Amino acid sequence: MNYTEVKFTFQPFDSIYHDLLSASLAEIGFDTFHTEGEMLLAYIPNGSISNKEIENVISEFFIPDIKITFKTTEIEDRNWNEEWEKTHYEPIIIGDLCAIHAPHHKNIPLVQHDIIINPRMAFGSGTHETTSMLTEILLNKDDLKDKNTLDMGCGTGILAIAMSLSGAKNVYAIDIDEKSVDNTIENISLNGITNIETMQGDAYSISKIGKQFNLIAANIHKNIIINDMRHYTNALAPKGELLVSGFYTEDANDILSIAEEYGLSLKRTYSKNNWCVLQLQAT
Repeated sequence: MNYTEVKFTFQPFDSIYHDLLSASLAEIGFDTFHTEGEMLLAYIPNGSISNKEIENVISEFFIPDIKITFKTTEIEDRNWNEEWEKTHYEPIIIGDLCAIHAPHHKNIPLVQHDIIINPRMAFGSGTHETTSMLTEILLNKDDLKDKNTLDMGCGTGILAIAMSLSGAKNVYAIDIDEKSVDNTIENISLNGITNIETMQGDAYSISKIGKQFNLIAANIHKNIIINDMRHYTNALAPKGELLVSGFYTEDANDILSIAEEYGLSLKRTYSKNNWCVLQLQAT
């Protein structure tokens, strides 16, 4: 399959813009991303997108005073995901707690938990601060034994895998993107895990499972978290926990105000490079 390469430049530049724009571009069909310095390179099959659709994404970019320009080029057929895995995806080592790596990585240090991921360019490969923070939080939890848990917006399935490794009895993983669901299934198999059930859908799908959850993790986006808060809280068991991330520390109060409306209280806040995780609890 031949691809179109789109190069994006930002003025002024901040590395977090790569993550934010990539998330928006994935929603309109882009399936591979990597960076060259301050430039974001995004790939999509030829004929799948128009310049107008790209311009619409840029016009809706929610950080003000940013000028984003782009240039498109048709390129030869190559396995872009495989190339990205080999050249851009490096192992993630979280102290002596966990190593997250692709099958081809060698010389991985001895740690408590070894998680193998074929990232397939799905979000949540462990390279982002929010995913690594949540993975560490989940792997350090000692109260998940025999509990029901949910990874909402599962991406590669890392968080669902971490829940299983921490002793959860029944783990569910939901994502609106079919490729992410397929990637989660692949990664579950790579790690020899048998207690994770996957589903394609959005927050409305949670009620179809018919369970109350002792823990839900949603590493998505501020606006989606706020919009779907009622679905998360309706599915939480008494004293159940909600871990939300995918937003900046300055956005935490907006999410907290909505969470409090639904009876959730703040247990703890985590942050790394201005990215935030809120640990909330139901009554």
